[in-house]
Amino acid sequence: MKRVIEQTEDGSATLFVPELNEHYHSVKGARTESQHIFIDMG
Repeated sequence: MKRVIEQTEDGSATLFVPELNEHYHSVKGARTESQHIFIDMG
């Protein structure tokens, strides 16, 4: 499967798989997602 590196809203990068129309991280940002899940909510 093809994977494309895309920039997210917070400037961090995520992988996008066109065949599945799926991003690995939130399009809001990998950094923002990690901050929310592991720091703010943890």
